[in-house]
Amino acid sequence: MQLPELNDSELTQLVQMQLGAVPEALLDGLCQRADGNPFYVKEILNYLSDQGVDLYRPDALDRVELPPSLHSLILSRIDRLAAEQQTILKVASIFGRRFEVRHVLGCFPQLGSLSHIIRVLEELRRAELTLLDQVEPPRTYVFKHIVTQEVAYESITYATRALLHEQFAAYLETTPDTRDGRLDLLAYHYARSDNHEQARRYLWQAGTAAAARYANQAAADYFSQALDRSPTPEERYELLLARERVCDLLGARQAQTGALDELAALAEQFDDDRRRAEVLLRQAQWAFAVSEYDAVLAYAQQAISVAELHGLPGDAARGKVLCGQALWAQNRYAEASAHLEAALTLAVTAHLPLVEVESLHVLGRIAKDQSEYRLAERYFQRALAKAQAAQSQQAQARVLDSLGTLASQESEYAAAQRLKHEALDIFVLLGDRAAKATRSTG
Repeated sequence: MQLPELNDSELTQLVQMQLGAVPEALLDGLCQRADGNPFYVKEILNYLSDQGVDLYRPDALDRVELPPSLHSLILSRIDRLAAEQQTILKVASIFGRRFEVRHVLGCFPQLGSLSHIIRVLEELRRAELTLLDQVEPPRTYVFKHIVTQEVAYESITYATRALLHEQFAAYLETTPDTRDGRLDLLAYHYARSDNHEQARRYLWQAGTAAAARYANQAAADYFSQALDRSPTPEERYELLLARERVCDLLGARQAQTGALDELAALAEQFDDDRRRAEVLLRQAQWAFAVSEYDAVLAYAQQAISVAELHGLPGDAARGKVLCGQALWAQNRYAEASAHLEAALTLAVTAHLPLVEVESLHVLGRIAKDQSEYRLAERYFQRALAKAQAAQSQQAQARVLDSLGTLASQESEYAAAQRLKHEALDIFVLLGDRAAKATRSTG
């Protein structure tokens, strides 16, 4: 960790604030060794005190051999602690800088009792290694400096670290803790254990929860970590599909392309027509996002063929919407309208409200482009009502944005600004970077 540097005068003031008047030789030696790092100075003084050195002697620094670095200095201090102090400090380090006493005991019940752990942590506080952060339950401490936590953690063997993380995660599973961050904690600790099955399970759940609250980058990271934990082919397909969707929202096109390629290969491996259609539709969606409209038509028409052959009306309807979008983007309005009207009929029959929304939305765009503003508004209002009924914020935002554009073209600038801001606020909430960038430049 990079610490702010102090000059020799500031370091001298720091020492004098703690010790009062000390020999000039001690101050010069401390400044020379610390190289501007105030935490290094504090740790040297703590180390000398632990060694029983009289800090008011001019030769104080010469009376012991100092470790050569800050890391080794802290490690030397830890190594000189009593065995139970070392154990508690190292167990606590797996939680990061801040930790709850009950979690230390839950992770390592061999420590005995909460009162015993608190007594030892108070000894460590007096040794300036920890600080009391919260007295009220749950009683909480922090490492006085993050470097101390890092050194304590790194001093544990990999096997012991993995075991401690797994023990704490297993303990956490048995507690009634319902805080929002519980899934993240379980994912974090199992991911650092050797229990790959549980790691995959909780990383997947944490990714799903993150995506649901629109924390798309966190979701992508969780899904990627879960994919690294040897899932079955079926699990791998579902995880890749989940990651591809959040990559789409993030505008991470390279990662999205890689996921789509692997999804297509898995669909072929499974010889599964439902999945073939699903992947073709996602590929068409990707092509539309990168403005490759001929590719949209190719992917979507393949998806429609597979869907119609195997009785998948929902996928057929989605494919027709994508064809309609690509044809609209190419100004082929009559062809686009035909696909969209067919999609709308299928969507109504199959009870697919979001397909209805998108069909109506693009039909409204076609009407707007042909200066049929009243017709466009009717389409948009129908789409907005269905998006609200379906509780789809993303669909609502897209329609609101189109209503804003329509209002602007009709010189209703106050209404246009209001509608555009409503749409942008939702895009920001959803973390839809591609849509947000497009609308914010408008």
